[in-house]
Amino acid sequence: MKLGSLIPAALLALYPFLVYLAVQHQQTTALLLLLGAVFIARFIFAPSNKPLKLMTYVTSAIGLALVSASSLMPQSNWLLFYPVVINVSLSLMFAGSVWLKQPIITAIAKWRAPNLPESGIVYTRKLTYVWAVFCGLNAVVAAITTTMSIDIWTLYNGLISYLLIGTFMLLEYLYRLRVMRREN
Repeated sequence: MKLGSLIPAALLALYPFLVYLAVQHQQTTALLLLLGAVFIARFIFAPSNKPLKLMTYVTSAIGLALVSASSLMPQSNWLLFYPVVINVSLSLMFAGSVWLKQPIITAIAKWRAPNLPESGIVYTRKLTYVWAVFCGLNAVVAAITTTMSIDIWTLYNGLISYLLIGTFMLLEYLYRLRVMRREN
């Protein structure tokens, strides 16, 4: 990963905490400028992999739209919806990609392993469905947190959600290793 894409990615990982600090210290204008720059940088330094580039463009456009809405409206509540909209977008992209030539996860897997066997193609197609459902459920919980305190919103969107994603990725990886061992 290039430095130009690493810094915006790191700042977006800190997004809930940045929003929390800006709201607590009434510094939303500075945050909006920072986030606007981050989303523009994500456009500029998008990955070369086609599915990842598409995901980066969509999520960055959504981020810019929410930053713009927040800058035009007197309240910064729009910023709370970024995790919701990102998860909805990811869910729709994963689900929608199943009807394309190849699902997003299959395309990413083929990028890493061009000679992906048929069993891998079937597996990644199913995994794409699972990610679509996971992101959809995560969006629902993130939406519920927008009606709660900024503390609860930050706790879920800045910690619990990441832990759930990391746990899901780890469990899927361990499962995949087990399945691959059985096939060999």
